[in-house]
Amino acid sequence: MGSFNLEYLEFSVCVRVVNPVIKTPALKCIMYFSGTVRSNNNNWGRLSLNYAPFEAYLLEVLSEYQITIPEMGVIKAESPPIVIITSNRTREIHDALKRRCFYHWVDYPDASRELEILQIKAPHAPEILRKQVVHFVQKLRKTDLFKQPGVAETIDWTHALVQLDYLSLDSSSIDSTLGVLLKYQDDIAKIQGSEANSLLTEVRSELSMS
Repeated sequence: MGSFNLEYLEFSVCVRVVNPVIKTPALKCIMYFSGTVRSNNNNWGRLSLNYAPFEAYLLEVLSEYQITIPEMGVIKAESPPIVIITSNRTREIHDALKRRCFYHWVDYPDASRELEILQIKAPHAPEILRKQVVHFVQKLRKTDLFKQPGVAETIDWTHALVQLDYLSLDSSSIDSTLGVLLKYQDDIAKIQGSEANSLLTEVRSELSMS
């Protein structure tokens, strides 16, 4: 019997038989663990956008630190991997999966922290515009909205305002770009116009005293 390349054989089996698990961060973590595996839409796919079989697949990873592949057997981690799962709660994660996790809520940043983020992500925006945007969004999150704007929306809104050559917020700039910040028509209709003007007046008043 001639010699063979075990690494190639493993790769070949994965390609032809169990293609969905080849080279995924989960499999790499179990086979060659040397750090932290983070589950988000850049690696495993955001859980809230995935489907039930994928969550069931993770149960074995989180509880037994192993992956079972019928054609290859059980692949078990030599050291327990550190797994960080993030979710945006678009769909509730199954209780069986949550029972295997330590839960930690990451809230929206306060105004000073969000301003620091915006200074890094939108450095070309005028300082007064960045401050107004952050304070406006902070107030907006306290209103009763279907979906509150996140930090990503704050950044996108600032970029849009800069591209449209706005140096500061006014009624026109808010009403014409609110769709960048809010993603549901009911929320836009609720804020657009008088409510936006009221929030902007409060923002201007607070910034003038700071």
